[in-house]
Amino acid sequence: MAYLPISVRGHHPCTPLPAADELREIMNAQQEELPPLSELSEQQVRGAACVRCGIHLDNATAVDLGSRIARRAGSPVRWFPRACRQHGTAS
Repeated sequence: MAYLPISVRGHHPCTPLPAADELREIMNAQQEELPPLSELSEQQVRGAACVRCGIHLDNATAVDLGSRIARRAGSPVRWFPRACRQHGTAS
């Protein structure tokens, strides 16, 4: 049984991840509303720029879009996208 240091909504990081099919379904649902990681800049991936338009963000202007799961190099990774106020509610 695999234990990975990522969080899936409703799962504590120290508990086993959902089955592969369930994890794939969660990841697909989360990614539909956001651009693929491969199309984003480093600043967009780390939340310093809007995930949709790329404008610089600070704590006063950023809208947190919640923790997401994506695949990088074949492994699930957690990332924390943020958006500007204009795009933060346009999901």
